[in-house]
Amino acid sequence: MISRMESTHTLCPYLAIPLSECKSVNGEHILASALGTPESFKIYADASENQRLNIELDVPMLRSEMLQLLAVSAGVVSRSDKDHVVLTGALPTGDTARVRLAPGSAEFSLPYPVEKDPTSGLVTGVKGFGPDAKELADKVLKGMEKRGLKVQASEPQPIDSSMKISLEMDLNLLLRFMCRTAYLMTVATLGDTAITSQSGERYRRAINTVGLTRDTLIEIGIGGLFLDPPRHPIQFANPHHGGHTLACVPLAGMMVSHVVLFGVFHASFITANPCREAEEPNSLVFFIDPATKACTRSDLLSELAASRVKFAGT
Repeated sequence: MISRMESTHTLCPYLAIPLSECKSVNGEHILASALGTPESFKIYADASENQRLNIELDVPMLRSEMLQLLAVSAGVVSRSDKDHVVLTGALPTGDTARVRLAPGSAEFSLPYPVEKDPTSGLVTGVKGFGPDAKELADKVLKGMEKRGLKVQASEPQPIDSSMKISLEMDLNLLLRFMCRTAYLMTVATLGDTAITSQSGERYRRAINTVGLTRDTLIEIGIGGLFLDPPRHPIQFANPHHGGHTLACVPLAGMMVSHVVLFGVFHASFITANPCREAEEPNSLVFFIDPATKACTRSDLLSELAASRVKFAGT
């Protein structure tokens, strides 16, 4: 459980049954730790449901090269000390090329740098980038000489080495991934009330919908705002550049769960407020620095008082 949580959370957010009745319980990250969130940023859930959604959502989403690139750019270091991403592209010649990107560095390589005659099997050329290409060519020449082959090497020939990379992302899977985070934020904020309410039932339907779309969300009864950052009507001033912003804000009859990943992907999910009768409904705002995994906890009133949040028209 997140420290200093005022809400009561005794139910599994996925099964809506008491945690005490689950065969096994473990911590479920509100937002995947691979994106640079604190290890303690969890609530408790049924272990089998946690594992199922990890396979359906986290694993394919975190394999997205776009998210990996954003994570590296933000300075995220994985549990295995990985601090880079390898992207595959193509040169104008049609050759496949790779680039290993890390903070402050880019290393280019070819998966098949040695060309051979398909009939004789003899080396006909060596391709590569910079000094690495020269070093490889020298090794190939020495190897051929040891085999008693006479080799005549030509002068190195520069080629156009501009590399084109295409990054793909399943936006429907991203929507479902962010919807799950939005739901867990409501649970972190309102506890069991968020789980047992109509809002909780609709969130569970959404996160269990394979191929979730915006139209499907509307059919389920969840409203949403998915505009680009400059046009999004909700703007929290995250002190961490390229950080994550997670917020759950009950507003009159509505409950808005707001998710921002790396300052790039913005989504706000809107359901009925299960605590609309409360005089002072709970709200939570988290600002996360992916590089350090530092997390700043706040609430709507504090952010409004400090002029760190803006809503369209205000």
